[in-house]
Amino acid sequence: DSILERWKVWKRDGPLFPNYLMASKFAIQRGIKIRRLFILSKTQLYNEDKIVEALQVLNDQKLVGVSVFFAFREELDQTLVFQRLVEEYKKQGVKNQINSALFDNETLVFSRSYGEYSLGNESTAPHITMINQLHISWNEEHLRALNPAALFDIRGVTEYKGERLLKARLTRATKKTHSG
Repeated sequence: DSILERWKVWKRDGPLFPNYLMASKFAIQRGIKIRRLFILSKTQLYNEDKIVEALQVLNDQKLVGVSVFFAFREELDQTLVFQRLVEEYKKQGVKNQINSALFDNETLVFSRSYGEYSLGNESTAPHITMINQLHISWNEEHLRALNPAALFDIRGVTEYKGERLLKARLTRATKKTHSG
């Protein structure tokens, strides 16, 4: 199980593509079940190009056999389960975005902070995102308090079954914001 607010690292030009995605594919072929919850923000999906980026990430995950879920951060913020999880991660030094994976309920890996780095000296050089602080824990207290499993069952978390579903949920969420 994993939760990812920094979902853009899975883009085709991102640091996790294609190696980590292929490792996921091979794990699934060995019988491992992988669930990933991508936490999107309505402000990130402000135009069609950004929606296409998010869809590409979700579709690539689904293509290799990952059970893909998504939710909007603005809606998750209203749930007690997510609020509790955010507080637990803050206690562990997570700066602003939760990006974690729990492997076999035994090993928890999460990032505390990220940095943006230029690949060159010129102002036009591409920038990449790197993890500044990675934490790996086998501590039972961490495994219990930081376990993302409860998020997969709350209102607002949707299993990704195609582009139409994401676009419909985004439209509905955006209308809710503007009307209330």
